[in-house]
Amino acid sequence: MKVSKPKIIQLSLLALSSIIILTSFINFKGFHAKFYNKTGEDIDSLVIAGTFIGSLKKGESTEYISFKEFEFDDNFPYENISGLIRNKKIVQDYWSD
Repeated sequence: MKVSKPKIIQLSLLALSSIIILTSFINFKGFHAKFYNKTGEDIDSLVIAGTFIGSLKKGESTEYISFKEFEFDDNFPYENISGLIRNKKIVQDYWSD
């Protein structure tokens, strides 16, 4: 059975389109993370990567949070994190430092 040239072109375009759509779906899916408070203190006004989390009691964790973007330096998170502990603002610019 011989396949015609237009049919080969159609199948190639279909395969290429499928790859592009699949890649886009994977890339736009985002990043999902759960955060644990292991500071030994309650954290108020917690902000991670520009996303307001709110309060996080000591020893507790958040639900999974979706981020559209989240930077990494090698395998380490590279995003700003800030909050209030005992009414004192705590800022850690980059976790990997």
